[in-house]
Amino acid sequence: MGGASTQISFFRPNHDLMSNLFSLQIGQARNWKLYSHSFLYYGMNEAIKRFESRLAATKTIQERLVDGIYNPCLPGGAQMEVRSNIHFVNSTGVATWPTPLAESDDGYYQAILKNDYPGGDADRCLDIVKGLLHLEQNDFCNFANRGECLFAGTYMPELPETNSETSREFLAVGNYHHVWKYLKLPPVASMSQLQAATRQVCAMNYEEDNEWAGPHYQDSEIKTFCFRSAYVFQVLHNGYGFRMHDTVRAVNVVRGQKVGWVLGAMLYEINTMPWSYKQHEGFSESLLPWLPTSLNHPQVHMFLFGAILVCLVTAMMCHCSKRRRSRLKHVAYEPVGDVE
Repeated sequence: MGGASTQISFFRPNHDLMSNLFSLQIGQARNWKLYSHSFLYYGMNEAIKRFESRLAATKTIQERLVDGIYNPCLPGGAQMEVRSNIHFVNSTGVATWPTPLAESDDGYYQAILKNDYPGGDADRCLDIVKGLLHLEQNDFCNFANRGECLFAGTYMPELPETNSETSREFLAVGNYHHVWKYLKLPPVASMSQLQAATRQVCAMNYEEDNEWAGPHYQDSEIKTFCFRSAYVFQVLHNGYGFRMHDTVRAVNVVRGQKVGWVLGAMLYEINTMPWSYKQHEGFSESLLPWLPTSLNHPQVHMFLFGAILVCLVTAMMCHCSKRRRSRLKHVAYEPVGDVE
């Protein structure tokens, strides 16, 4: 689970895939036919934006900027200011992008979210968060695919049976690992453990949450971890269909290598090139134990150099974008003329 999107991939031997088939070739050994799908705007950051915008839907300026809007996922006694350009016709409708009313109108609006109660409301939080999955869109998908659907009306075959003793288990990376770490869950945890830890964190007030988090988290992060935990649970349980006794291993490092989409994309692209296994003198296999020795090929060198260059440029762009968003938070606030 990244910031903008979330993905799921798995191998189902002897199972026909109706769609979302991804052919993965690593080395000369074999080709895997995987189910794989990416859900845009279902990443953690975009889910937070959609959630906050849903809370603010249909609210007046008085309610948004003066009274404040109740957020059951906030710690008790906490509040936060948000800014968004995602609009809803109503609190349960489909998100829309705004139509500018004037040349200077960027479609953004502000809101104050708060929780004046002693603690958060885990049940209410989980219920609202579940609505972000758009399970109501599954009706025809379930009919057309004999019930093999997950969320947002997307086909997905039944999850394969897992067994940690034979290493057949799901690995959860990215924001899953961050949530596991915040909730202080063991690396391998069941959906029941995840739900119980989520309820524990969501029931806290602001002071208790700060004490729980410790000095390694920023204030803005601490206020969102009840939502983050609830969202991860709903995606895994009511989205992908993990049962309450099913377990998932949340990691960010496997055998000394940090796992993420960049590593996977590089491996996939490298294996689309024409190459074969050859023993080269002077090449140390211990440097890259997880790649074939034929990586001394000039084409591969060029690809790796290009990949590193793209990563550096992307990092610079993300840094500049973050600074720009930070500045935007303090400008272009909407007028409150209709507030008495």
